[in-house]
Amino acid sequence: MKTSWIKASRSRAAAVVFEQPPTASPTPSFRTTWTLEPFHWHSQVSFMSSSENSPPGPRPHSKTGTATPQPRVEDAFISTASGGYSQYKNAGPDTDLVLRSSDNVTFHVHSLIISLSSSVLKDKLAVPRAGSPEEPIDFNADGQVLLLLLDVIYPGRGLLQDVDFGGDLSLLEAVGVAARKYEIQAALEAIRTFLVYLANIARYSPIHLYIIAYEHQFYDEAKILSTKTLECNLYNVQNQKIFAKADALAVFKLFQLRQWRKITLLNALSGLVGEKAFYTNTFNAYGLNEAAYKPIAGDSAFSSSLKTAIGKKPENHSSFERELCSAWGSFKGEVSRIFEDRPDGSAFFENGHAFFYDGRFPNVITPHTAREFANILRIMPKEIKF
Repeated sequence: MKTSWIKASRSRAAAVVFEQPPTASPTPSFRTTWTLEPFHWHSQVSFMSSSENSPPGPRPHSKTGTATPQPRVEDAFISTASGGYSQYKNAGPDTDLVLRSSDNVTFHVHSLIISLSSSVLKDKLAVPRAGSPEEPIDFNADGQVLLLLLDVIYPGRGLLQDVDFGGDLSLLEAVGVAARKYEIQAALEAIRTFLVYLANIARYSPIHLYIIAYEHQFYDEAKILSTKTLECNLYNVQNQKIFAKADALAVFKLFQLRQWRKITLLNALSGLVGEKAFYTNTFNAYGLNEAAYKPIAGDSAFSSSLKTAIGKKPENHSSFERELCSAWGSFKGEVSRIFEDRPDGSAFFENGHAFFYDGRFPNVITPHTAREFANILRIMPKEIKF
């Protein structure tokens, strides 16, 4: 073996490189470089393909000479309680059961609490087990999911509704799946509360919260959240990942709700000017049992000239009436476009009701139009139906 020394002037440090003459065919090998510094040792290990075939170096060490600890997966776990996984890491004076997650993280727990919380695990514990009672029971979920479930069922360890899942609710979904599989009712109720907690509705996508509620058959919560989805644009590309794995009927009901609202609005507008309903046969075609709209502003919601023009046959229109009917069509088209993006109707009343007073439809709109609009929105369907 050839040894080469490299000395550094005015220093006590030196480096040693071990080399071996090339072999017939280069093979992957480890090369270890040792650097000697005053009072400290360092080693650096690299994997490469070369003609040098040196023995692998020792495991990395810190400057203090001790082995560098490797990060544990459980150190990054999200928890509702301070201390996180450390609450379950070691056996306590009263713990009598060990649960083992699918990624081999063990949890020391109390069999009484587990039995009271999960009917599935209660039945499993009732069956005599072969071998040592200290043998872990396997839990079909990873350690992060199991930690959150235990945090929920153990008293005094925080609330699930306060957990920050970042921008991804896939962990909450996994907790729900495990809670349903093991029939952990306390966890299912905690998820119910999480979904409609006002701070969470503001923090997360109402569409995603709605999908989770629907798929867990939390129908009361799904209705509440379906109303909040009206503030969102379903066609936003950011929703593709949510819809890709969502229940098809849950998605259909969101679009159905928006269609109901659009039908109610456009048909009410048509009725206000004496025009034929834009959508007909609404019950059979759309599942909407729509009643005739009763205006609150009487005949003043739109201009009388518009009503007169609509009441005439097109061939009898003056040039002014033709322009008026064209403006009416543009008005309804703009209403429909805005409603596609914001079916809650709030866009019509932003910036001091600018939509009604920006001068785009001067011969169509009256001072009473905005009030009539607000009333139509008030009577619209506001949530999905089951």
